[in-house]
Amino acid sequence: MDKGMFKVFKFTFKNQISPMGYKMLTGVVAAILFLLPIAVFLIVGSASDDGEHEKKLKKCGADIIYVVNSQAPDADLNSLNDIGIKGYTKIKYISAETVEEALENIRNNGEKTSFVLQIDREDDRLYTRIIVPESASEIEEKIDNYEGFIEEAGNAFTVIASGVSVEELNQVMMNSDCLVYDREGYQKGEDLYSNEEISSDKMNEAIRPIFNLVLLFVTVLVIYMTVILYGNSITQSVIEEKTSKLMDTMLISIEPKSLIFGKMLAILTSGLIQFALWIVALVAGLITGIIVSDNMFKDVDVSAVTFVKSFQEMKMFEPVNILIGILALIFGIVLYASLAAMCGAISSTREEAASNNMIFTFLLLGSFYIILFKGFNTENVANFLYLFPFTSVMVLPAGACLGIISKGIALIGLLIIIACGALFIVLAGKLYTMMSLYKGNKVTLSKALKMMIKN
Repeated sequence: MDKGMFKVFKFTFKNQISPMGYKMLTGVVAAILFLLPIAVFLIVGSASDDGEHEKKLKKCGADIIYVVNSQAPDADLNSLNDIGIKGYTKIKYISAETVEEALENIRNNGEKTSFVLQIDREDDRLYTRIIVPESASEIEEKIDNYEGFIEEAGNAFTVIASGVSVEELNQVMMNSDCLVYDREGYQKGEDLYSNEEISSDKMNEAIRPIFNLVLLFVTVLVIYMTVILYGNSITQSVIEEKTSKLMDTMLISIEPKSLIFGKMLAILTSGLIQFALWIVALVAGLITGIIVSDNMFKDVDVSAVTFVKSFQEMKMFEPVNILIGILALIFGIVLYASLAAMCGAISSTREEAASNNMIFTFLLLGSFYIILFKGFNTENVANFLYLFPFTSVMVLPAGACLGIISKGIALIGLLIIIACGALFIVLAGKLYTMMSLYKGNKVTLSKALKMMIKN
């Protein structure tokens, strides 16, 4: 960067980042991108966490429960302690013939943490009633928790209350497992779900196409928004000296290519700083979200977290590929920006510049529709689209980072983008010099190039 180019860069860059609107936009978007993935991981983790956040069953406070069971008087409900529900493993169940007899025993024994459980059968259904004696006022507020215990015990309570022995209950409650195999897994004795590696691979295969599509869309969106937001600004900045009649002074003190490149680089740098901060905020949010979800939902398999952790296994986001992707994104923006600079170089007024800007806008939209017609999916993108500079700008960053294309094709595509960008910058400088003192009819880009070749 020569001295003149540095002065242009410094002056233009300062003017770009000084406005409060630029700072507010950068900060607000960065904050949103940081908090958004954290919120997503928390929401997904909370929805998946059936154990940690499920309402816990509280103790009923009773040490002894008198059972009046007309359905099966000899049933031993002490077997309920063997179910293993926390808080309900040490209760003593005593059989009684009637509710009155049970209440009398509680009163005579002075028991303050006992109540009566009546079990009847009506219309082929078991009904339970809880009778709290006056002396059990200490546990009256906790008695409702026993109803929750009955619900959680489910069929086990019904079976035991019906008079089934513990041995018979064990047979009834015997667990059964159903294993699912694919053909290769059956031969190896590995089912699809108990093997965490296979299960994770299946899940990743389902998520990866969606992730690829999202990343490609984000790349296209970044390119499109940058060109639209900053392309016009570059064009208007290039013709600024023409309209302010500073042309003679500028051409004497600074080389045209230095002026063009200095202005373009300053405007793009201000934009890339924004995008870089937003990307850092997003990555920081993803990392924070993974850490938070791991700590808060240790027993929950959050698919998004598992997928992110599998990047290395799927050969995604390797350091070399990330570098190629970032460089392709940066120089791709420079490529389109150099076209905007060429449009400014051949323009004499701001109105002409606005009209000439349609050149790179059509190229941008045309490239977008070519990718769209190919399926808008990184898996379906043909190799030539990674090598044609105007489409490569959109698909190469995502394709390289995802490891879909080989490093060789990615590197060739990057070099083509850099070469084309450099060529357009040189052409913009020459057009700027040639058209600086031009007075005549409106000049199109094709006409300007023909004039430059003849001269």
